[in-house]
Amino acid sequence: MLGISTACISGPRLNQGLAEFFKTSIEIGFSTFEIGVSSVKTSKKDILNWQKRLNLNIASVHNLFTDKPIDAENRRGDFLASSDEKRREETIKLTLKTAKFAEELGARAVILHAGYIKEGHLRENCRDFKESWSRGEEPLGLEITRKHLSEIRTKYAYKYVERVIRSLKTVCRENRKILFCLEPRVNFYEIPNLKETEEIFARVKEPNLCYWHDTGHAQVQENLGLSAQEDWLKTFGERMAGIHLHDTRLLKDHLPPGIGKVNFPLIKKYLQQETIKIIEVGDRATKEELKKSLIFLDRTGIA
Repeated sequence: MLGISTACISGPRLNQGLAEFFKTSIEIGFSTFEIGVSSVKTSKKDILNWQKRLNLNIASVHNLFTDKPIDAENRRGDFLASSDEKRREETIKLTLKTAKFAEELGARAVILHAGYIKEGHLRENCRDFKESWSRGEEPLGLEITRKHLSEIRTKYAYKYVERVIRSLKTVCRENRKILFCLEPRVNFYEIPNLKETEEIFARVKEPNLCYWHDTGHAQVQENLGLSAQEDWLKTFGERMAGIHLHDTRLLKDHLPPGIGKVNFPLIKKYLQQETIKIIEVGDRATKEELKKSLIFLDRTGIA
């Protein structure tokens, strides 16, 4: 069953507001939903109300979901890796509240982001690297930059991974009913990368810690020469609870499936019948593009 994330609810082309989004999505052909992170304010009460009125199947919730004001840097729960213990503990509590809300909705999974590295000017260096790649810099120059960034990343990443491991052990043990799912990120300064994800799964031996694949994030990483899309699927396919489906053009992701360069037939090989499949497009997607994406994914065997 194929669903769509509310992450694109703020888009001017899909109408404004929660009710309109659900109704429009049903008209397009969606029957399953993910409660994603959006700039549009939505409350638990409103979501529960529309779920009941429209008989919505909600399969997953993206961390964090809260009715309260929250630090903009922590909208997606990145402080699970924070060096500030108070912030980390607060994010654990908010993650568990998100999981409780997912239970109320009848959802199976909560998708987690695991933080990002603040030190070493890595974010700025990553932006410069992307600009060099986009300009078509010589492969040797890009490889030298990649190696340099990797050295900086290695110097700092382990501290974040350690804190994430502590946080994941807590949330997985506090709520056994929900699948907590790590997804690959799109930027070099974000964690975890493929190797770090392997370490996390090796050390957090909780049955409800799962993998959530993201086609666009993995494709951008592959385009940049960081890790291949299929490497993620081969390594974590057996742990995969769900997948975010979106397409890419060069370094632009969250495009409607079928209009970019993601190899969806390859991805289809790693999906099971029970895999939660969610289209997660940006807020510029149109109704017609989404209708075409449904047809494309059906022909590919994913829908």
